[in-house]
Amino acid sequence: MAAAVSSGPNACEKSQRTIVHEILDSKLPPHDKSFQRVFEDVSSVSGAGIETPGGVLRLIFFHAFSNTEILQKLRTELEDAKASHSDVRELKVLEKLPYLTSTIMEGLRLSPGTATRMARIAPDRDLFYKEWPIPAGTPVGMTTILMHTDERLYPDPYSFDPERWMNEQGRKSSDKAYAPFSKGTRMCLGMHLAWAEMYLVLATLVQRFDFQFTRAKAEDFECDSDQFVIGTKGKGQLEAFVKLCE
Repeated sequence: MAAAVSSGPNACEKSQRTIVHEILDSKLPPHDKSFQRVFEDVSSVSGAGIETPGGVLRLIFFHAFSNTEILQKLRTELEDAKASHSDVRELKVLEKLPYLTSTIMEGLRLSPGTATRMARIAPDRDLFYKEWPIPAGTPVGMTTILMHTDERLYPDPYSFDPERWMNEQGRKSSDKAYAPFSKGTRMCLGMHLAWAEMYLVLATLVQRFDFQFTRAKAEDFECDSDQFVIGTKGKGQLEAFVKLCE
Protein backbone atom coordinates (compact mmCIF):
# COMPACT_ATOMS: atom_id res chain seq x y z
CA MET A 1 0.00 0.00 0.00
CA ALA A 2 2.88 2.36 0.82
CA ALA A 3 4.37 1.66 -2.59
CA ALA A 4 1.10 2.52 -4.28
CA VAL A 5 0.89 5.80 -2.37
CA SER A 6 4.48 6.82 -3.08
CA SER A 7 4.26 5.95 -6.77
CA GLY A 8 1.50 8.48 -7.34
CA PRO A 9 -1.39 8.47 -9.81
CA ASN A 10 0.83 7.94 -12.86
CA ALA A 11 2.23 4.64 -11.59
CA CYS A 12 0.52 2.73 -14.39
CA GLU A 13 2.90 4.38 -16.88
CA LYS A 14 5.80 2.37 -15.45
CA SER A 15 4.16 -0.67 -13.91
CA GLN A 16 0.86 -2.50 -13.92
CA ARG A 17 -1.81 -1.01 -11.70
CA THR A 18 -3.29 -3.08 -8.89
CA ILE A 19 -6.51 -3.03 -6.90
CA VAL A 20 -4.67 -0.89 -4.33
CA HIS A 21 -4.03 1.81 -6.95
CA GLU A 22 -7.65 1.69 -8.07
CA ILE A 23 -9.01 2.15 -4.54
CA LEU A 24 -6.59 4.92 -3.57
CA ASP A 25 -7.08 6.84 -6.83
CA SER A 26 -10.87 6.49 -6.77
CA LYS A 27 -13.50 9.00 -5.63
CA LEU A 28 -14.30 6.95 -2.53
CA PRO A 29 -14.47 8.91 0.75
CA PRO A 30 -11.30 8.89 2.91
CA HIS A 31 -12.62 6.33 5.40
CA ASP A 32 -13.00 3.85 2.52
CA LYS A 33 -9.31 4.26 1.70
CA SER A 34 -8.05 3.28 5.14
CA PHE A 35 -5.42 0.58 5.57
CA GLN A 36 -7.99 -1.81 7.06
CA ARG A 37 -10.42 -1.35 4.16
CA VAL A 38 -7.72 -1.84 1.52
CA PHE A 39 -6.29 -4.83 3.41
CA GLU A 40 -9.72 -6.50 3.53
CA ASP A 41 -10.29 -6.01 -0.20
CA VAL A 42 -6.85 -7.33 -1.12
CA SER A 43 -7.35 -10.31 1.22
CA SER A 44 -10.73 -11.07 -0.39
CA VAL A 45 -9.32 -11.03 -3.90
CA SER A 46 -6.24 -13.07 -2.98
CA GLY A 47 -8.18 -15.57 -0.88
CA ALA A 48 -10.77 -16.07 -3.60
CA GLY A 49 -7.97 -16.70 -6.06
CA ILE A 50 -6.31 -19.35 -3.87
CA GLU A 51 -8.94 -21.54 -2.21
CA THR A 52 -11.04 -22.32 -5.27
CA PRO A 53 -8.13 -23.19 -7.62
CA GLY A 54 -6.65 -25.48 -4.98
CA GLY A 55 -9.82 -27.54 -4.62
CA VAL A 56 -10.55 -27.60 -8.34
CA LEU A 57 -7.01 -28.60 -9.33
CA ARG A 58 -6.96 -31.47 -6.81
CA LEU A 59 -10.16 -32.82 -8.34
CA ILE A 60 -8.96 -32.34 -11.93
CA PHE A 61 -5.56 -33.94 -11.32
CA PHE A 62 -7.18 -36.99 -9.76
CA HIS A 63 -9.61 -37.53 -12.62
CA ALA A 64 -7.19 -36.61 -15.43
CA PHE A 65 -4.41 -38.90 -14.21
CA SER A 66 -6.90 -41.66 -13.40
CA ASN A 67 -8.37 -41.56 -16.90
CA THR A 68 -5.93 -42.17 -19.75
CA GLU A 69 -8.32 -40.76 -22.36
CA ILE A 70 -8.70 -37.40 -20.60
CA LEU A 71 -4.96 -37.12 -19.96
CA GLN A 72 -4.06 -37.96 -23.55
CA LYS A 73 -6.51 -35.41 -24.96
CA LEU A 74 -5.04 -32.71 -22.74
CA ARG A 75 -1.48 -33.55 -23.72
CA THR A 76 -2.30 -33.80 -27.43
CA GLU A 77 -4.04 -30.42 -27.42
CA LEU A 78 -1.12 -28.81 -25.59
CA GLU A 79 1.40 -30.39 -27.96
CA ASP A 80 -0.53 -29.14 -30.97
CA ALA A 81 -0.67 -25.66 -29.46
CA LYS A 82 3.07 -25.77 -28.81
CA ALA A 83 3.69 -26.49 -32.49
CA SER A 84 1.83 -23.37 -33.61
CA HIS A 85 2.77 -20.89 -30.86
CA SER A 86 6.16 -19.74 -29.65
CA ASP A 87 5.17 -20.07 -25.99
CA VAL A 88 2.26 -22.33 -25.03
CA ARG A 89 2.63 -21.10 -21.44
CA GLU A 90 1.11 -17.74 -22.37
CA LEU A 91 -2.30 -17.35 -20.76
CA LYS A 92 -3.89 -15.91 -23.91
CA VAL A 93 -2.87 -19.08 -25.78
CA LEU A 94 -4.17 -21.45 -23.10
CA GLU A 95 -7.52 -19.66 -22.89
CA LYS A 96 -8.22 -20.57 -26.53
CA LEU A 97 -7.72 -24.33 -26.04
CA PRO A 98 -11.20 -25.93 -26.00
CA TYR A 99 -10.44 -29.20 -24.20
CA LEU A 100 -8.26 -27.56 -21.55
CA THR A 101 -11.02 -25.01 -20.95
CA SER A 102 -13.68 -27.74 -20.82
CA THR A 103 -11.63 -29.69 -18.28
CA ILE A 104 -11.38 -26.67 -16.00
CA MET A 105 -15.10 -25.93 -16.43
CA GLU A 106 -15.94 -29.49 -15.41
CA GLY A 107 -13.69 -29.18 -12.37
CA LEU A 108 -15.46 -25.97 -11.38
CA ARG A 109 -18.85 -27.62 -11.88
CA LEU A 110 -18.04 -30.29 -9.30
CA SER A 111 -16.02 -28.01 -7.03
CA PRO A 112 -17.48 -24.47 -7.21
CA GLY A 113 -16.15 -21.61 -5.15
CA THR A 114 -18.59 -22.00 -2.25
CA ALA A 115 -20.83 -24.65 -0.75
CA THR A 116 -22.95 -22.37 1.39
CA ARG A 117 -26.19 -20.66 0.40
CA MET A 118 -25.36 -17.23 -1.01
CA ALA A 119 -28.55 -15.55 0.17
CA ARG A 120 -29.93 -12.32 -1.26
CA ILE A 121 -32.48 -10.08 0.44
CA ALA A 122 -34.91 -7.53 -1.01
CA PRO A 123 -35.31 -5.28 2.06
CA ASP A 124 -37.92 -2.87 0.72
CA ARG A 125 -40.33 -4.88 -1.43
CA ASP A 126 -42.08 -8.21 -1.77
CA LEU A 127 -40.90 -10.58 -4.49
CA PHE A 128 -42.94 -13.13 -6.42
CA TYR A 129 -41.86 -16.44 -7.91
CA LYS A 130 -44.69 -17.89 -9.97
CA GLU A 131 -47.60 -18.10 -7.50
CA TRP A 132 -45.46 -17.80 -4.35
CA PRO A 133 -45.03 -14.43 -2.62
CA ILE A 134 -41.71 -13.79 -0.85
CA PRO A 135 -42.09 -11.11 1.85
CA ALA A 136 -39.63 -8.23 1.97
CA GLY A 137 -36.59 -9.01 4.12
CA THR A 138 -36.69 -12.78 3.48
CA PRO A 139 -33.27 -14.34 2.70
CA VAL A 140 -33.45 -16.28 -0.58
CA GLY A 141 -30.65 -18.49 -1.81
CA MET A 142 -29.43 -21.94 -2.71
CA THR A 143 -26.13 -23.74 -2.85
CA THR A 144 -24.49 -23.82 -6.26
CA ILE A 145 -23.52 -27.48 -5.93
CA LEU A 146 -27.22 -28.50 -6.06
CA MET A 147 -27.65 -26.74 -9.39
CA HIS A 148 -24.37 -28.12 -10.74
CA THR A 149 -25.39 -31.70 -9.94
CA ASP A 150 -28.99 -31.52 -11.18
CA GLU A 151 -29.30 -34.49 -13.55
CA ARG A 152 -31.91 -32.63 -15.60
CA LEU A 153 -29.20 -30.13 -16.50
CA TYR A 154 -26.13 -32.36 -16.34
CA PRO A 155 -26.74 -36.05 -17.19
CA ASP A 156 -24.74 -38.41 -14.97
CA PRO A 157 -23.91 -35.38 -12.81
CA TYR A 158 -21.23 -36.91 -10.58
CA SER A 159 -19.21 -38.20 -13.52
CA PHE A 160 -16.18 -36.07 -14.44
CA ASP A 161 -16.73 -35.53 -18.15
CA PRO A 162 -15.07 -32.57 -19.92
CA GLU A 163 -16.80 -33.62 -23.13
CA ARG A 164 -20.11 -32.23 -21.84
CA TRP A 165 -18.68 -28.73 -22.50
CA MET A 166 -17.29 -29.47 -25.96
CA ASN A 167 -20.56 -28.99 -27.84
CA GLU A 168 -22.87 -26.03 -28.30
CA GLN A 169 -25.64 -27.51 -26.15
CA GLY A 170 -23.26 -28.02 -23.27
CA ARG A 171 -22.05 -24.43 -23.43
CA LYS A 172 -25.65 -23.20 -23.54
CA SER A 173 -26.22 -24.90 -20.18
CA SER A 174 -23.65 -22.57 -18.69
CA ASP A 175 -25.71 -19.46 -19.46
CA LYS A 176 -28.11 -19.92 -16.54
CA ALA A 177 -27.19 -23.15 -14.79
CA TYR A 178 -23.46 -22.73 -14.25
CA ALA A 179 -22.20 -20.34 -11.60
CA PRO A 180 -18.98 -21.53 -9.91
CA PHE A 181 -18.15 -17.93 -9.01
CA SER A 182 -21.77 -16.79 -8.57
CA LYS A 183 -23.29 -14.30 -11.01
CA GLY A 184 -24.20 -10.65 -11.30
CA THR A 185 -22.62 -7.54 -9.84
CA ARG A 186 -21.64 -9.37 -6.63
CA MET A 187 -19.86 -12.26 -8.30
CA CYS A 188 -16.41 -13.34 -7.10
CA LEU A 189 -13.73 -10.64 -7.31
CA GLY A 190 -10.95 -13.21 -7.59
CA MET A 191 -12.37 -15.24 -10.47
CA HIS A 192 -9.96 -13.94 -13.11
CA LEU A 193 -6.97 -14.70 -10.90
CA ALA A 194 -8.41 -18.15 -10.20
CA TRP A 195 -8.94 -18.91 -13.90
CA ALA A 196 -5.40 -17.78 -14.74
CA GLU A 197 -3.91 -19.97 -12.01
CA MET A 198 -5.85 -23.02 -13.13
CA TYR A 199 -4.91 -22.59 -16.79
CA LEU A 200 -1.21 -22.13 -16.05
CA VAL A 201 -0.81 -24.79 -13.35
CA LEU A 202 -2.82 -27.48 -15.13
CA ALA A 203 -1.12 -26.93 -18.50
CA THR A 204 2.35 -26.93 -16.96
CA LEU A 205 2.02 -29.99 -14.74
CA VAL A 206 0.14 -32.11 -17.30
CA GLN A 207 2.99 -31.65 -19.77
CA ARG A 208 5.84 -32.25 -17.34
CA PHE A 209 4.78 -34.86 -14.79
CA ASP A 210 2.97 -38.14 -14.26
CA PHE A 211 1.01 -38.60 -11.04
CA GLN A 212 0.13 -41.94 -9.47
CA PHE A 213 -2.30 -41.52 -6.59
CA THR A 214 -2.00 -43.84 -3.63
CA ARG A 215 -5.24 -43.94 -1.63
CA ALA A 216 -7.55 -41.39 -3.27
CA LYS A 217 -11.04 -42.26 -4.52
CA ALA A 218 -13.48 -40.24 -6.62
CA GLU A 219 -15.86 -39.78 -3.68
CA ASP A 220 -13.07 -38.10 -1.70
CA PHE A 221 -13.67 -35.00 -3.81
CA GLU A 222 -17.46 -34.85 -3.55
CA CYS A 223 -19.08 -32.18 -1.39
CA ASP A 224 -19.42 -33.66 2.09
CA SER A 225 -20.03 -30.57 4.23
CA ASP A 226 -20.66 -26.85 4.07
CA GLN A 227 -17.55 -25.05 5.32
CA PHE A 228 -18.49 -21.98 3.29
CA VAL A 229 -16.12 -23.51 0.74
CA ILE A 230 -16.57 -27.13 -0.37
CA GLY A 231 -15.85 -29.57 2.46
CA THR A 232 -14.80 -32.99 1.14
CA LYS A 233 -14.24 -36.44 2.62
CA GLY A 234 -10.62 -36.28 1.55
CA LYS A 235 -10.09 -33.14 3.66
CA GLY A 236 -8.19 -31.48 0.82
CA GLN A 237 -5.37 -34.05 0.82
CA LEU A 238 -4.10 -35.79 -2.30
CA GLU A 239 -1.08 -38.06 -1.91
CA ALA A 240 0.76 -39.18 -5.03
CA PHE A 241 3.98 -40.54 -6.46
CA VAL A 242 5.29 -38.04 -9.00
CA LYS A 243 7.77 -38.57 -11.82
CA LEU A 244 8.89 -36.62 -14.86
CA CYS A 245 7.16 -37.43 -18.13
CA GLU A 246 9.23 -39.65 -20.39
